[in-house]
Amino acid sequence: MSVVEMKLNKPTGEPGEFLFERDHFFKQLAISSPKSDFLISSDCNMGHEIDVRRISAPPEAHAKVVFLQFEDGSTWGDRKVGNRLMKQRLAVLAFLKSLKSVYETDGPRGLEKAIAKEQQPGTMVRSKLTGLRMIRNASGIRAVAHTIDQNLATAKLRKAALLK
Repeated sequence: MSVVEMKLNKPTGEPGEFLFERDHFFKQLAISSPKSDFLISSDCNMGHEIDVRRISAPPEAHAKVVFLQFEDGSTWGDRKVGNRLMKQRLAVLAFLKSLKSVYETDGPRGLEKAIAKEQQPGTMVRSKLTGLRMIRNASGIRAVAHTIDQNLATAKLRKAALLK
């Protein structure tokens, strides 16, 4: 799990600030080259200011690591941020379990209905839902069910490793 804060200035002088949060707890592969994936967050919305005078300047960006959780479970950084993300991780786990249950009882149609329901924007659950919808669009609802099973199996292994 990682949280990186980024502050930047556009060449127009307009400032921007983003928070990148990544949790690889449900991914099968360890995060190491060349299998690293650092996607551009969909939460990186930076519009254009209207009628605000700025002085043009060379663009610049600064990044700060706010929190990390390593594969062995140890952490570094802001505990409050870590605790907030751990709660979100639990919410994703509960969400995945609920989707699995729906699929087992109501089949593909039930899973389609479940992933059609919106989730709170800006949360890990919403991010997971977005990923599952992309899988459905590319490969179908059975691929979504398979991904849910993989995510839950990986989470079970990771949890066991963290509790050793």
